[in-house]
Amino acid sequence: MQYPASLLAIACSVVAAAFASPVSHQQQPAVQKFLSDPVHYHPPRYRKPTSSGDHRNVGPNSVGLMLTSDDEGYGYTHVWLPIGVQVYTRDAPELPLRPSTARITTMIRSSPQKAKPELLERVVCLIYPKYNISAEIPDPDMLAIELTREMDVVRLDEAAQKPWREIESYLCS
Repeated sequence: MQYPASLLAIACSVVAAAFASPVSHQQQPAVQKFLSDPVHYHPPRYRKPTSSGDHRNVGPNSVGLMLTSDDEGYGYTHVWLPIGVQVYTRDAPELPLRPSTARITTMIRSSPQKAKPELLERVVCLIYPKYNISAEIPDPDMLAIELTREMDVVRLDEAAQKPWREIESYLCS
């Protein structure tokens, strides 16, 4: 009796699978651990200071800015902005888009020591909001919100001359 080659191949593979012991792969425990609890398998990574643009870490020649998201001050973010560089929120997602208050906290120069108070008093930060479409804006630079150390906490809604949606960029000099 002749059987087609394909039927013979299927029969051989069924017999081999029935008598074969399961093959244990070296990484099978790691795969099982990943499938059962992916959060445990990937522990959280802690932020390391970088100079490439992570604005939650201090860098040389930067200004510390405290931004709150509510009036009570419970939800706050402390960011470090480089001096003389305009940082856009579209390029730095860790920067808040709609803070309610802002305050200059401190400044780091090229050395790790804090800057002297007289140097810190000369720092000016400008916050450029995106204004509502209905607001007629002649020049966005004229309507930037200005922060200095002497101003202490600035309420951004009150300091802006027109209603705005979100922050477009930050610039400290």
